[in-house]
Amino acid sequence: MQPITLLPFHLSARLHFHLIRDCIVKFNRARIFNASVALGVPVHRLVKAADSVSVCLSKGLGAPIRSVVVGSEAFIDKARILRKTLGGGMRQVGFLCAAAYVAVRDTVGKLADDHRKAKALAEGLTKIKQFTVDSSSVETNMVFFDIVDPHISPSKLCQVLEQRNVLAMPASSKSVRFVIHYQILDSDVQYALTCVESLFRKIVVALLGTEMLLMK
Repeated sequence: MQPITLLPFHLSARLHFHLIRDCIVKFNRARIFNASVALGVPVHRLVKAADSVSVCLSKGLGAPIRSVVVGSEAFIDKARILRKTLGGGMRQVGFLCAAAYVAVRDTVGKLADDHRKAKALAEGLTKIKQFTVDSSSVETNMVFFDIVDPHISPSKLCQVLEQRNVLAMPASSKSVRFVIHYQILDSDVQYALTCVESLFRKIVVALLGTEMLLMK
């Protein structure tokens, strides 16, 4: 399923439902920066009604270590105690913090270009008749497409694409997921499209040839 970004008023309506029941609201936003860029809404507005927020810095931003937690001073104090209790303490992590800082400082500004390339990838996939993809639903850096031809599975397609240094992931029994990041160039998008189309045809031809031999 292609992910969608929720507008702030949709979030506010959902949060109001929880807040009137005196619930604690936590946001686990793996790609909050992508959503912010796609919507044109600052991150702080998207999360202002939450009591705490978990923000991923590796997905989309390319930092080597994943997440940071944001919340009140009392919440963070409790989180630190629980982290150490569970053995999650780390020492000398300044170099990781530096990489995270660079990711937030430099990579957020490149996300719009990631989204543009994802849209170009989706539009290219729509031209391959064996696939179905709703390019209008691609809002961020992820592209999902369905394989219509029953002769090939997503896992098989991903396997042969990897041999050409094109990495994709099966998303279901009939769909595949691509994710664009800041190191992907426009030429890489075109290369991926060429590989997908040519390899798909080769796989189908090979499978049909095997079926004909079996029938004989």
